[in-house]
Amino acid sequence: TERSQSWHGVSAASDELEAGGSYTFSTYVGYNSQTYTSATFVLGLQYTLDGDTKYDNLAEVKAESGKWAQLSKSFTIPEGAQKISLYVQTEYNETPTAKDKISFYLDDAELTGGRTPQMTTLPVTTPAPVTTTAQATTGGVTQYSLEIRALPAKTSYVIGEALDLTGGKAEGWITEGDKHGDTFTQPFTYEAFTVDASEFDNTKAGTYRIYVKYGTATCSFEVTVSSEPQIGTTTGFPITPTNDPRYGDANLDSYVDVSDAVLIARFINSDASAQITDQGLKNADCDGVAGVDSGDITRILLYIAKIVTGEQLGKAL
Repeated sequence: TERSQSWHGVSAASDELEAGGSYTFSTYVGYNSQTYTSATFVLGLQYTLDGDTKYDNLAEVKAESGKWAQLSKSFTIPEGAQKISLYVQTEYNETPTAKDKISFYLDDAELTGGRTPQMTTLPVTTPAPVTTTAQATTGGVTQYSLEIRALPAKTSYVIGEALDLTGGKAEGWITEGDKHGDTFTQPFTYEAFTVDASEFDNTKAGTYRIYVKYGTATCSFEVTVSSEPQIGTTTGFPITPTNDPRYGDANLDSYVDVSDAVLIARFINSDASAQITDQGLKNADCDGVAGVDSGDITRILLYIAKIVTGEQLGKAL
């Protein structure tokens, strides 16, 4: 957004990019325009060699409005290269037209290769915790993390009532070397989670702990069983109210992706059909500057391209 030149685009530097290394980079590019039915996008490599800044165009693709197009290329970085980064922009034009300066989006960026070929991805960091976190590491290689995002709607029971975990949600992450995965917020019944309710006994009054597991990571919460209904009491541990912002998630689907950027772009351009709830507006204001504007769109796109982390959503850079 707010591109004034055709070469204004998205750029990403990574420690994975090394002089002399051989790589394959792939990403999907897309845009939405009622004026321009197609546009050409370029994948390039920028680096400094012998004191000169070089710009190598690696690949280009012609994309249609409203459709994703893949940019992909295998390449080798020259020996001695420094300050290495990849970039995506529209086709270069010395005197750019409005078409050359359209807003565009990236998704599913992946980098493979190196001096010793290996599968890597650009780092992904999840949002800051809102409840509790449990972590476990096995062999220093695989790390699981888990956070409870919401307690079940029912945490107080009367003797004889069955356990009901409806409404309970958690989010888990896994890191294996340079690979990162995120389950996003899911119900406790999600296939990757295991619920251990073996301590729960609905035949006698008491407080019982329920465990949610993801790999080797475990979180827990408490439920109570009483001999008669309890009025005006709460159980378990406190969690952050659900109206706290999950930065970037403007459409409230528990994901931060290009659909959020598109919704915000339509909203700030007075598209009457682009409706955002009050909670969605809180989430959309994710660049650390008050007010929903193009800066928030840029921050989401940088997050999608893995140039900024989840922890940098909602903070000024």
